[in-house]
This record gives sequence, structure tokens and C-alpha cells, in this order.
Amino acid sequence: KATVSVLYWKHARRDRKMTKRVVLGVYGGICSGKSYTLDILRRKGFGVVEVDKLGHKAYERGTQCWEKVVKEFGVEGEDGEVDRKKLGGIVFGDKTGESLKLLNSIVWPHVNELTQQELHALQAQHTHVAIEAALLLEAGWQSPCTHLWTFFVSQEIAIARMMQARSLSKEEAMQRLSAQLPNVERIRLSEEAFPQERRWIFDRSETSIEEAERRITQKIAELA
Repeated sequence: KATVSVLYWKHARRDRKMTKRVVLGVYGGICSGKSYTLDILRRKGFGVVEVDKLGHKAYERGTQCWEKVVKEFGVEGEDGEVDRKKLGGIVFGDKTGESLKLLNSIVWPHVNELTQQELHALQAQHTHVAIEAALLLEAGWQSPCTHLWTFFVSQEIAIARMMQARSLSKEEAMQRLSAQLPNVERIRLSEEAFPQERRWIFDRSETSIEEAERRITQKIAELA
């Protein structure tokens, strides 16, 4: 299971909260509704760094990351790009977890570099910036964040969404979830937790998406 390679987040963020600039960590697992939140943040004037999209950029043909991944895993597709479906089958099919560790050791530093570049560029234009990532804490990308919010759905909902949106089998979806922190741990490490579904009650959180939107808007105002 996933682990967090950070000192306790709630203590580590204290000094950063003294600055007037806001860097909001938007954190949550696969298919947890983070994109919905980013739309609200953009309307409120936030610059947005979508780290998961930068991950795709890191894999682009000709980059150092691409070269290392292709060399280690032999996953160059017919178009010359990384065959991500084949790669996923290899790393998540390895029950020892060693393949996933190797992949992360290659990819995460490159993604972090791209994240820092985009963050600095956006901070030149925006007082408030959000960093969105499914693996924000797992990868150790949270250091610039002054605040951390978690968005979550139940495991059952996440699996169903992945199966539909990404054409994964139930087993494949469960393998991907197992590489991430469980909801209870994400929530423990966060200032705010927002459920992104109806009919699932979790302590500290409302149960309707309308109420979640109201809370998001209210909490944005409190960040200023």
C-alpha cells in the first residue's frame, strides 16, 4: 500500500501559512472529482497546475523520462510514444511492487520539475495558485502548498468510474487504487475534506455535491 514520505503535514505547513500568497493543494484519488473543483477555482481567479497532465508531458517522446521508461520497461508503442496501457499492465501487475517503485523513481522527479516551472510561471500572474495531483503526498510534491484540501469518493464509486472512463477491468482499477493512500489517511492529513458524491456519509463532511460546492466557495473566501 502507498505510504507518505513526509513529516506530518499539519505541522510542516505552519510556516508557509504566514505568506499572503496561497498555494492550495487539491488532493484526491483517481476519479474523485478534482476537475470539478478546478473549474470553480479558475472562476475565482486561481492559476491551476494540473500535475496529472504534466505527467503525460513527462512521457513525451524524446524526453529523458521517455528514454528511461522505454529502456527499463520496453514499452515504446508503434507511434514512438510510451504505450501507457502496456506500461500500466507491467507495473500494476507486479505483485512485489518493485516495478511501480522503479517507474516512480524515474517519472516523479521529472514531473516535479515541470510542476515547479509551471507554478513559478503562474505565480507571476496570480496571487492564488492551486496544485492538483492524485499523488500529491505520495510523491512528495506538497512542499510549496500553504493549504491542503482532499476530495474523495468511496472505493466502490472510484472503481466504477475508472472502469467506465478508462476501460479498465475491476482488478486493474483496484490495483491502481492500492497504489494510493486510503481516504481516511488523506482526510486525516488535510485541512478540509469534500465528498464528491451523494449518499455516502463520512465524518466531517456533507453528503450532497451542492453542499460541497457551497463549502468550496466559502473556503476559497477564507483563504484570502
